[in-house]
Amino acid sequence: MAGAAERPGERLHATTAFLIPVYALCALPVMLARLDEARRELSRLAVVKERLRIARDVHDLLGFQLSALVLKGELAARVMATDSDASRAQLTELTGLAEHALASLRSITLERADLHLEEEATTARSMLAAAGIQARVDLATPVPRGLGGVLAIVLREAVTNIVRHSHARLCTIEATRDGGTYRLRITNDGVRPTSDERTGTGLTNLRSRAEEAGGRLLVHDGHDRFTLTAEFPQAQAADLADAPTAA
Repeated sequence: MAGAAERPGERLHATTAFLIPVYALCALPVMLARLDEARRELSRLAVVKERLRIARDVHDLLGFQLSALVLKGELAARVMATDSDASRAQLTELTGLAEHALASLRSITLERADLHLEEEATTARSMLAAAGIQARVDLATPVPRGLGGVLAIVLREAVTNIVRHSHARLCTIEATRDGGTYRLRITNDGVRPTSDERTGTGLTNLRSRAEEAGGRLLVHDGHDRFTLTAEFPQAQAADLADAPTAA
């Protein structure tokens, strides 16, 4: 009927329709503040992640090379008075290592450095020899696809620890493959009772690297022997996945 009083349901509907946009307008500043806070937190986490990446890359790429530079310089100084030819040879190697370290430093802010196990083994053998440590190297087992970089980093860290934190006379570096499991094992016979390699961040870093690549890091700390093993159980499966499919 025209002019009849407005029904209660209609009044409720009108009130609700009015309050909803009012509530939305009141809540908008709060939501915007929360979104801005979330964006700032994401930016902070991205910065932290990048800092951790750079710190890890600096450690992996430069720690080994800087230790080698120190060793080569000390050896060159020791033999300079008695064997000038040997001293010049060590200085020549030192120059090459310095150039390699500079290239590694530049690569940190660009693409990840392309590391190869065989090349690192050559440098490791030279570094161990400079420290008076005999090296036995057997890397005849082919490196699985995609693992060259992480294996090179494991070798770098292991050899750096041996030179800096042990009394080793012999270091054995060997690669083996048992079915689908690939292993890189580095052993030395000069364990120190209070070696820093047991408590430092190096092994934690290597465990993280190995796990990211689908493997694990095993440590055996014996009475007079320290063994570090990088093990990748799915190495064969990865090779098969990368292999071309037959037509």
